[in-house]
Amino acid sequence: MTKKSLVKRLQSKCEKLWKLYALRRDKVCQLCGGKEVLQVHHVFSRKNKRLFLDIQNSATLCRSCHMKVTWDDSAKETLRRKLIAKDKDAYERLYEVSLDKSLFLEFKNISWLETQLAILTELIAGRETHEEGVTKQFDWGKKRKKMTLQELNRELDKITKKLITDRRDS
Repeated sequence: MTKKSLVKRLQSKCEKLWKLYALRRDKVCQLCGGKEVLQVHHVFSRKNKRLFLDIQNSATLCRSCHMKVTWDDSAKETLRRKLIAKDKDAYERLYEVSLDKSLFLEFKNISWLETQLAILTELIAGRETHEEGVTKQFDWGKKRKKMTLQELNRELDKITKKLITDRRDS
């Protein structure tokens, strides 16, 4: 496996864990309270790699609200006001970091990504839910399928085990 392909795999796995953490944390759309087709939104642009995997730079939204926030400035402002009300210090920190437009080379650093993967895995392990029998639809980009939280946990366990095996083999 090339370094470039390993970096891409680690980035993808980290993003999936980042999304899972946000979905478990929020449980419902942060704008309307809906529970259907939940997606995770980057509050500050995903182009800023310093904030790409920051768990405070995430908000769970239903598909409808996600579209509104993406295209409608008033909906975006409503979400930002809610986030400020929830944790003003975190929002201000994210805003300050978002102003830094310099390159963030760590996002392509294997050991940094492995550390982020470990941190996200630990965070998720500490946030076990009791909703495993409830079927929810999670939207992870192009792949859409209904699965229970238990099935989602099994899928992420496979990802984590594969990563550990790949690290030992390389």
